[in-house]
Amino acid sequence: MKKNLLTALLALLSFAGFSQTESGSWLLGGGIQYSSQTFKVNTYKSTTSTFALTPMIGYFPVNGLAVILNTYYKSIQFSEDGGGESSDHTLAIGPLVRYYFPGQSVKFFTGLGYSFNSGSGSSGGTWEVQAGPAFFLSHNVALELLLSYQGSTINSTEGDFHATANQFGTGIGFVVYLDKRKK
Repeated sequence: MKKNLLTALLALLSFAGFSQTESGSWLLGGGIQYSSQTFKVNTYKSTTSTFALTPMIGYFPVNGLAVILNTYYKSIQFSEDGGGESSDHTLAIGPLVRYYFPGQSVKFFTGLGYSFNSGSGSSGGTWEVQAGPAFFLSHNVALELLLSYQGSTINSTEGDFHATANQFGTGIGFVVYLDKRKK
């Protein structure tokens, strides 16, 4: 069993996938993310679960550095002790900067971004730090795994509610890297 697992891992890492993260290239992709948060104060407890679809488009102004327009469509579920439940849907958009470390078929990346959020009855902002590997399945297609830490502020549009939240998240997605045009 260990031999088969090792063989499969080596086969994946030996793909001839060369990343397209050089200056002048573009990326287009997206994925899904999930995060969960539990809030406790004395005997009060609430739980928030967030599922997000994350389309993105970006440009590499220099080798390895991508400037990305990141969007999120978030579905948020709230539940409290005592049976109270609610949900919200949020659209977020903002800049994300990622650095891809040199590599062949696997490139690790780290990123920092901020998004402006607007939902049903609320608005706010979210900053995010992210990191993970991009596994190049071909010359210009990668499977990305993501770990993130986010800090959010949420304000009611009526002004009667203000909250902050910090959470860890995970995600998976596919990205297509488009070569720069040759003259």
